[in-house]
Amino acid sequence: MDLSGHEICGAVVSIRKGADRLALWVRSTDETKVTEVGKRWKVALEVGDRTVVKFQAHNDAIKSNSSFKNNNLYEC
Repeated sequence: MDLSGHEICGAVVSIRKGADRLALWVRSTDETKVTEVGKRWKVALEVGDRTVVKFQAHNDAIKSNSSFKNNNLYEC
């Protein structure tokens, strides 16, 4: 998923009542780099084009005091 070997730095799986969440932590906030990793991740997970993978920078999540509730998201 990460051809350079320097972007991915962690992952989290959250099992939830409504929907499970997979989070992949990457070093960069460069849209091109995170989109490339996101597209490869979708292939590895075999989820297809209908599944949306979203990216949010850590600093943006801190500012909004929540994950995935602001407009600064990239989709892959």
